[in-house]
Amino acid sequence: MTSVRTRIRFWLGYWLPAWVHAVLAPRPVLQSVRQPRVLAVLLPEHLGDVVMTEPLLRAMRLGYPEARLIVAVRPLLSAFVAECPHVSEVLQWKPGAAEARSLAARLRAAGCDLVVVPRADPDFGWAAVVAMLSRAPRRIALTDESGGWGSIRRIQCRPFFTECVRASADEPHEVRRRLSIGRALHLPDVDASPVSWVAVVDSKRSVALISSAPDGAIPVAFGIGASTGARRWPPERFAKVIDTLSKRAPIFPVLIASPEERDLVSEVVRKAHCPVHFLENPTLLESARLLAGCRVFVGNDSGPAHIAASAGNRVLVVSAHASESKGVHENDPAKVRPLGGEVVVVRPVTAAGPGCRHGCNEARPHCILGISVGDVVEPALRLLAGSKAERDAS
Repeated sequence: MTSVRTRIRFWLGYWLPAWVHAVLAPRPVLQSVRQPRVLAVLLPEHLGDVVMTEPLLRAMRLGYPEARLIVAVRPLLSAFVAECPHVSEVLQWKPGAAEARSLAARLRAAGCDLVVVPRADPDFGWAAVVAMLSRAPRRIALTDESGGWGSIRRIQCRPFFTECVRASADEPHEVRRRLSIGRALHLPDVDASPVSWVAVVDSKRSVALISSAPDGAIPVAFGIGASTGARRWPPERFAKVIDTLSKRAPIFPVLIASPEERDLVSEVVRKAHCPVHFLENPTLLESARLLAGCRVFVGNDSGPAHIAASAGNRVLVVSAHASESKGVHENDPAKVRPLGGEVVVVRPVTAAGPGCRHGCNEARPHCILGISVGDVVEPALRLLAGSKAERDAS
């Protein structure tokens, strides 16, 4: 029933209105744009997706050093993205028809001559409508389609975009897929590992918390939240991991969770038998600065895992995507695992039900429950040993 409702909401609430906009909107003036003066990147996505776009933004800044680079993101992410050195301006964006028209008007007023949508998955954020209504002479989307009905269904075609860059079928990872746009724009080649921009952010509470770690203790971040229930490993299991690791290594455990996930923090604190540390009602920037100050990350497949990897942490990701799953699912580690440094992904061996053979499709913790505490503890200890050896050598 949920799937049927989702499809109806997509077709009637987004797809059809998008094409109505396409029929009624004035046609942009087509012209060649070799060196854009004002370009916009539309990212109505989650934190991890934004972090994975950093290499493309870096390539854009190198290729267009004088251009005004605008990035449109969800309001929650605006302060975080504003610290990115490649970005000139950040616009807040709440996906929806009225918001799409408003954002497009702002891009028109800015004289935007290039709009990029680096997302090949079906768009629910009205990015295609924003691109079209911006009237930018060049509008580029990433796509997995070669044309025909697939492109129309995903709204990755004219008149929304002037060109669609097809991602390489040989490279499933989202970072490298997005860099396909950089190659289409003839931008300089860059390393695909996202680079952190938060290590120097002035966050007094975050710095004070990390500085309170005892001498010799290894700050370890535990990312206990996630944007979907299927990707949330139970908090009581995180508590057991923290207790076990604290008995075998000198760790300083730091919980990473949004203010909306305060109940998860409370449960870990209640179930753990050793002290755990966290910030009350942290901002995203404060959490990102905490991650930059830690040495090891253990947590769910979520945005903080990507921030941790970009900051040089050794990273262990608890993934809901079973090893036996076939095909590339949106949560497949081959597509979305953090890049950079040492990264370990712990996965359930089998899916928890026949409906999850291609990837967990439940809205609650489901396939991820196939991962035991022991499955996480042993690889986490190896990461801790590597971090300690690295610290001692320095």
